Amino acid sequence: MEALVREAVAAADREQRTGFCFGCGERFDRLDECSLCGELVTGEAGMLCASCWDYKISRD
Repeated sequence: MEALVREAVAAADREQRTGFCFGCGERFDRLDECSLCGELVTGEAGMLCASCWDYKISRD
């Protein structure tokens, strides 16, 4: 189910935008895109998703 809102606003803190999944109820403070494929990942900018990471290390 695709239920993730990248910049949700909570009633408790209307100034902060955060990722929020309405399917599972999980909050994501840091969302960015994988630097190779564009899939959403949690963490710093420039990170790789698990699939791209596995591909990269399997080639070494």
